Amino acid sequence: MKIVVNPLYSHLQEFIKDIPSHRYECDELYRNRRNTVEKVTAPDGTQLVVKRYKRPTLVNMVVYTFLRWSKPKRSCIFAERLGKHGIQTAEHVACIETFQWGIFHTGYSITRFISDDLLSKVNTLNENERETVLHHFAQFTYDLHLKGIKHGDYNASNVFFRHENGRYIFTLIDINRMQFRRRMTQKACLYEFQRLLNRKEMIIVAERYAELRGWDADLFCGGILMARGFNIIGKLKRVLHAVIRPFVSKENRR
Repeated sequence: MKIVVNPLYSHLQEFIKDIPSHRYECDELYRNRRNTVEKVTAPDGTQLVVKRYKRPTLVNMVVYTFLRWSKPKRSCIFAERLGKHGIQTAEHVACIETFQWGIFHTGYSITRFISDDLLSKVNTLNENERETVLHHFAQFTYDLHLKGIKHGDYNASNVFFRHENGRYIFTLIDINRMQFRRRMTQKACLYEFQRLLNRKEMIIVAERYAELRGWDADLFCGGILMARGFNIIGKLKRVLHAVIRPFVSKENRR
């Protein structure tokens, strides 16, 4: 097992070491189809988030052992890079990589809990405040892309926001797919918007973003809507394939 602990949290070393054995109480549990995310309280009262990544395929186990950083290691390294760029993310506490027979097996990422609101809750605000938040978010996205940073899973459930000293602060999570480029092409920027917010709110952000870039807002928004449409078609095809496949397999066995 490999453990990398942020020096600021070295006093939690023993607690962190026991995380793969699940020797802690879970305060709140979140699940999705890939990973398990738990809110826990450390012995010193610090609120943490423990993310256990879904066990990779055998091929990826080998890849993560010899060829590529694992997801928790990427999250750890990318959090440090974001800090150098002045971009906020969940404070890194530790990452854990477990191995079996010398091959990567399961990964864990431990970060500080964020109490801010998710961007997905922006639709609960009044119209004026919602538009203000979205315009600030467009500026944040503009700054992010100018620095060559591509999130890779840019959606409203991976962005937190809060109001502080007359401005809105945004914090990114789920950063293991992130890419740091010399520059972001217009196409790459466009595709970052395809899963961002609902249509109405996305257009508010995209129009302001295009204005900041000096791009044609109608063409940019149209391109995003086309990309979102293709994304939906792709998902429908995958669902249809999953439904039909068992019947095709039965037919082939006859």
